[in-house]
Amino acid sequence: MKYWQPFFLIGILFLLVACGSTSSSTTSASEKVALLVVRSPSTIGYNYPALTDAFANTTSIKQLYQMALALPDVPSGIMNCPADFGVEYQLTFLLIAPTPQQMTLDATGCQLLHISSDSRHPRVSSAAFRALLTSILHIPSLVPTLNH
Repeated sequence: MKYWQPFFLIGILFLLVACGSTSSSTTSASEKVALLVVRSPSTIGYNYPALTDAFANTTSIKQLYQMALALPDVPSGIMNCPADFGVEYQLTFLLIAPTPQQMTLDATGCQLLHISSDSRHPRVSSAAFRALLTSILHIPSLVPTLNH
């Protein structure tokens, strides 16, 4: 994977948003939003492809951001989770907050969402949150086919 790609995509996103590329001609500067999504290549012996994609100014991105902030904290106590294959999605929301908001979604295992600005309180992702992200990414599943 080329390590410069995420930075290149962030630059393109800023240009798209700054130049007024929007899904609606009535979108104001305060409503502009962009999302950078990176799925790192395989870990722990499984082979799946990396994914890097960028999106700008959609209602779905704003909805995903609001859903993320509304997810419940992980409950106290012991959580029993399915197998975790290390599939993680790095989500960077741009131009929503004063600074880029970074989040990491564990696509397997407990499927927790870690918000960088609130690192002490991971959130339990919902099926609706994961389905919306899958829809935005235009992929069949957040868990790629895992090959040994």
